[in-house]
Amino acid sequence: MLRISKDRKVIAKVEPLGLYEQILLKPLNHYKLPVLRCRLLHAPPVVVVPRPHDLERGRRRQEAIEQLRERHYEWLAEQKAKLSPPPLIDRISDPSPPLIDRLGPPVALRDYKPVPSNLHFWKTKVLYRIKEYENLFAPTVDRLTPLIKKALADDRIPEDVKGRINAWGKEFNELWVELDDRGHKLANKEWRILKRQLKAIGQISFANLDQHLPEICKEIDALNLSFNFGTIDRH
Repeated sequence: MLRISKDRKVIAKVEPLGLYEQILLKPLNHYKLPVLRCRLLHAPPVVVVPRPHDLERGRRRQEAIEQLRERHYEWLAEQKAKLSPPPLIDRISDPSPPLIDRLGPPVALRDYKPVPSNLHFWKTKVLYRIKEYENLFAPTVDRLTPLIKKALADDRIPEDVKGRINAWGKEFNELWVELDDRGHKLANKEWRILKRQLKAIGQISFANLDQHLPEICKEIDALNLSFNFGTIDRH
């Protein structure tokens, strides 16, 4: 391992003998180092030889430039003529035939029926509402059908109650059958009353219908049902 002291001395160990040797380092300028220089290539200077102005040569050059300009303008005119259509007067060969000769035989028009005055388009909101109430009507119809038949045929039911059940039963059946048409004539208040009545019927228990028929009829009669809705055209 080399050891360099402050006075530029190096102590090195000789491995075979195991002895140390002292080497004195000389300054760097003592050694002759090769000088690396870049080889420069010098191009010969360009010599410009002035010549006198030749008037004839300049005139010929100007004439050549004018000829090239005229040929360029002629070429542009040819290209424009190829791309643009000819004038209208050149395109007209023969006068067009009269309009009466160009018209064919008269076309027979269909006899269309007049638009009816009572034609109305259904509102989407009403169609969705009718679909919703059909789901409320279906279970109510299944429950009221056997009740009305048994109530009208049972002697335990008073005649005035039978008359009222028969009246609103017919109105209920007509409204259920004609709901797609009469539903568009119902006002918002009538829709709310109809839903309230259907829910009130659904809250009455029809268990043991034959045994509790008078009590069930009395409870339904107390609701004062009426289904005479949608009979007035509001359009």
